[in-house]
Amino acid sequence: MYVTCLTGSLYAVTPPSGSGNQGSVKWAFDFGQHLGQKPLVAQPVTAGPNRGQDAIGSAASVTIGPDGTLYVGANNSNFYAVDPSGQQKWLFEADRELAGIWTTACLSSDASALFFGANGGGIYALNTRDGSKKWQFPVYGSIYGSSALGSGGLLYTPTTSQQVIALDSSNASVVAVYEATESVWTAPSIRPDDTLVVGDRSGKILVLG
Repeated sequence: MYVTCLTGSLYAVTPPSGSGNQGSVKWAFDFGQHLGQKPLVAQPVTAGPNRGQDAIGSAASVTIGPDGTLYVGANNSNFYAVDPSGQQKWLFEADRELAGIWTTACLSSDASALFFGANGGGIYALNTRDGSKKWQFPVYGSIYGSSALGSGGLLYTPTTSQQVIALDSSNASVVAVYEATESVWTAPSIRPDDTLVVGDRSGKILVLG
């Protein structure tokens, strides 16, 4: 099992064996030891409601590739590829911003590309081979909800600027934009008929065609 935490690391946890009830840490990947070249912009925050804006740790879930590679974003605005033994394969430095990357990446059908939204720079597409950038789509505001990849390669991303954006994932061209009345923080859910379900900050559940 793989889990991130706000205190600084990605953990690989081995479940208990037999009748035991206590798992064990197989390895830990410390984001603070893999910062890249760009300086951080966050101010130290050790507790309270703003935790997550201190560039320490991560609140994102891990995406696992078919070869076992772990893909995860962190509060320091870096996106990482980590191998199953806990060693960094590559990192990508997104635009620096408070809170960094809170979203979980989605993979293309052939696992050659991944897509995620960040609090700085908008929506990114990276090559899973080496972490190089395929494209970047700027967004006014932040992205707290993870993107969803639908049929035909349509990438749906919610934003705090009251939009749900549909992009062609191959080239970042805009297919459609839904203008909501409130910020959308939830990850879209794609139904079998390709309609989209999201929740906005007013508490409404929206079904988009």
